[in-house]
Amino acid sequence: MSVRTRNAVALVAAWAALTACTSVSGGSPTAQDEQPASRDGGSSSATGTASAGPAPCGSKQLDVTTAAVQSQQMGVELFEIRFTAKAGATCTLVGAPDDLIFQKGTSPLGVDQAPDGPEPAESVVVTADSPKAVYVSAPSPEEAGAQASRVTFTLPGGNGDAVTVAWPGDVNGPVRASRVGDVVG
Repeated sequence: MSVRTRNAVALVAAWAALTACTSVSGGSPTAQDEQPASRDGGSSSATGTASAGPAPCGSKQLDVTTAAVQSQQMGVELFEIRFTAKAGATCTLVGAPDDLIFQKGTSPLGVDQAPDGPEPAESVVVTADSPKAVYVSAPSPEEAGAQASRVTFTLPGGNGDAVTVAWPGDVNGPVRASRVGDVVG
């Protein structure tokens, strides 16, 4: 079995196990991959609807950061993309970023991304006191991954703005991004 096949099998097994765990979480946004353990129970504290509430987030309203976080799943690396509203801003995000483009400098690296599930996503409200996050899982490398220095993507359910942020390390594909939800871990 090739390294790529073993990594794909490990990622599918992790996704299946986590989907089963997150499907019983009540009101939380459904994650399509692993998320670290919650500090506060992890229920979604702020949801909205398309007809009421704050407007979709734009890049000028948010501080976006990335970090490597500890994975609870063997064979999986986990990264967090955190969205924090700037002072005085309140806005919404929906779903998962589906256009992650990992780059070294300005050159795209061609890292594959698995699609988000078909289930409807909940809108979440982002404020300075209530940041939200997307968790990106990737197969742990048995050999060095793509040496990504940054990632570019469109804000999930935002106003269409693309953002580019520093990336914290090498990455192997295919990657899977969770839907935007509470910061955990």
